[in-house]
Amino acid sequence: MKTKAYIIAAVTGVMFSGMLSAQEWKNGFSFAGVSHDPVSAGLGFAGAASVNTPAWSAFTSPAAMSLSDKKLDVAASFQNWAPDGVKNTNIAAGASFKIAKFGIAAGFARNGGEKYDIVSGTGDIAGTFTPSDLQAGAALSYAITDWLSAGVNAKFFSSELSDDDKFTGFGADVQAQAVFGDFRAVLGVANVGSSMKSASGEKFSVPSSVLAAGDWRGEFGKNGIEAMVDLNYYFSGSFTAAAGVQYDFRDMVFVRAGYHYGAKDAFLPSFATVGAGVKFFGVSVNAAYLLGNDVLKNTLTVGLGYSF
Repeated sequence: MKTKAYIIAAVTGVMFSGMLSAQEWKNGFSFAGVSHDPVSAGLGFAGAASVNTPAWSAFTSPAAMSLSDKKLDVAASFQNWAPDGVKNTNIAAGASFKIAKFGIAAGFARNGGEKYDIVSGTGDIAGTFTPSDLQAGAALSYAITDWLSAGVNAKFFSSELSDDDKFTGFGADVQAQAVFGDFRAVLGVANVGSSMKSASGEKFSVPSSVLAAGDWRGEFGKNGIEAMVDLNYYFSGSFTAAAGVQYDFRDMVFVRAGYHYGAKDAFLPSFATVGAGVKFFGVSVNAAYLLGNDVLKNTLTVGLGYSF
């Protein structure tokens, strides 16, 4: 018999092993819905219609690359997830490249969980194990016109919960993006993919959803304002919404705030975020901080990027 933390992790993934039970969430690989992008993380995890960070298109927003003005975008991040709760350490990296009307991207993320005890049937500690999640993906987009694009990505998911228990799955995003002046809109599906079996033998699916998102940007002299909203309706019947606002001065200094709403049975609860960043000569440094939730509070995401 293994610990309760192990059993729950088999259903929800390492990042959520201390948050949800099998009865509350019927999807596996829930870490697929967490943003490793510090820009999006500072905006309440919104930004599916934004073209600010195409480096992360292997995980989300694959249609954005071919309409972005960035020919090359690379980024890496470190995330201290729920330090007062499940205490995960996560690293991620991504890159995108634009060639004529095409955009291509690749990325990976690794989530390291907290070590737990393995308990034998007699109640003795038989050993310890440090669980982990892995996500890797690639994306392709095409600009159909100068105002319309389509994109797809393919993702591989893996959860390693013990020496003998490993779970794998696949998912994909298929999306279209349209530009109407200063407004961008995205419509598509996210994380449509395979199912997995938990340690108890139950089947769980990747957190698949229908996605609708919007992004508006206005410039006022040296100042810029960008506002965005993401809406996800999950095939499981759950719902999440995210909204964020970003202010920038000369496209060099950035301040962000956002809010993520999670319905009662959503894998991510409701929380607020704040963020900030600077960019000089194509090099960007960004950070985001999560607050307003007892389990996830004090989550910190920091990242470094380069683009031209």
